Amino acid sequence: MLSATGELAAYHVDVHAKIGRQFSEGVRVVRRLLRDHELAKRVIVHLGTNGPIDPHDCDRLVTLAGPHRRVFLVTIKVPRTWQDSNNAILGRCAAASDKVDLIRWYARSHGHGGWFVDDRYHLSDKGQRKYAHFIDRSIDEIVAG
Repeated sequence: MLSATGELAAYHVDVHAKIGRQFSEGVRVVRRLLRDHELAKRVIVHLGTNGPIDPHDCDRLVTLAGPHRRVFLVTIKVPRTWQDSNNAILGRCAAASDKVDLIRWYARSHGHGGWFVDDRYHLSDKGQRKYAHFIDRSIDEIVAG
């Protein structure tokens, strides 16, 4: 998400990304934004590429966001052992609440090697554009129902 900050800004998405962020740290970011009255009504979370997700952290994040916000969890594409288990956790977390939706980045990006640089998970310039457009379009489709 960090490398696509500029592309996401074109869709009015405010990014609070950081290199190497773990999901548990994302919970703290949501808590801080909530405390500072800066948490948006639509919260997009793309975490889990840097290590395993504790399912309780996903639940905590959703609970913190509260009943008046919509949370969008983005699946990950990373050539690491935790990819599939993290995506499963994200799916279960999304399924547990009608205020949480899953954006399937893994499924969309799979097979598009040109969207990534040599490490196969950081986005190329083209990938940044595709990612931002996909996030925006997915949210529009989900909200439209």
